[in-house]
Amino acid sequence: MKKGWRKILGAFGIIIVLFMSIAILMDLHVPAKLPEKNEGENVQKYTYKKGIGEDHLVLLTALAASKGSLEYTNITIWGQSIGENYSLDDMEDIVLDCARLLGLEEGSIIENFQEEYYNQVKLINQDNEDITVTIVMDDFKSNNFQKESYLLVDLFLLKDYKNISELENIILDYFVATGFSFEYDITVGGSFSNKMNTVIMKDVINKTFNSIGGEIQEGMEVFEEGDLLSYTGYSPKLADAIQLAGERVNLNIAMKSSDDLNKAFIWIGTPLIATDY
Repeated sequence: MKKGWRKILGAFGIIIVLFMSIAILMDLHVPAKLPEKNEGENVQKYTYKKGIGEDHLVLLTALAASKGSLEYTNITIWGQSIGENYSLDDMEDIVLDCARLLGLEEGSIIENFQEEYYNQVKLINQDNEDITVTIVMDDFKSNNFQKESYLLVDLFLLKDYKNISELENIILDYFVATGFSFEYDITVGGSFSNKMNTVIMKDVINKTFNSIGGEIQEGMEVFEEGDLLSYTGYSPKLADAIQLAGERVNLNIAMKSSDDLNKAFIWIGTPLIATDY
């Protein structure tokens, strides 16, 4: 089952890049700038908003209302740091330290890529049966030679993983400690034991929205293609929203039916679904 879901998520990296590119180009969702660190100040003195654990519980409530069975949770956290001068060794230390704090350093594979104005370090660990992690750090100079660095942590959690709030605390505290802003998206994926037609799937999606006080935004495009449906809207029970086509958006629900597998699938994401479906 794990390999099957990984196959479904094969284009995940491309979608993350597209999603982040849209956010940057359209100025939809800019990460909040963290306060400047004073010399000797302890990172634990910082207070900042956390919402991953709470949002995840809301998405699980929505999934329960759909009557689907949980298959996985995908959480992506990313952020930016400007002006720091990181060497390739520094970048490797950062991704390794993050993996170590998560207890996922052992068995990790590290890949490095280096050019004159761009460096990347990627760490992947797929050894754990319940959680896989990809940590990527990119460092490059823009046209004006200002250093820009990006850190991304992607977690793939199978079934009902119990320690999401603990993971959230570790990762967000680490982003703050290393001087990165942060944003996140969450997607839960579920399945049904039978296939469905579009009429039934629309009903399931509407019930899922209603279960968490969500509304499909008027004027938002509804994507329908064959047995694939995707609806975007807003729920007051979820945290930060993005602006999309002039509307506040923080909930995206999609469904797809498969004749080959004789099953239907559902994806529920905030603020948008960031996995391939």
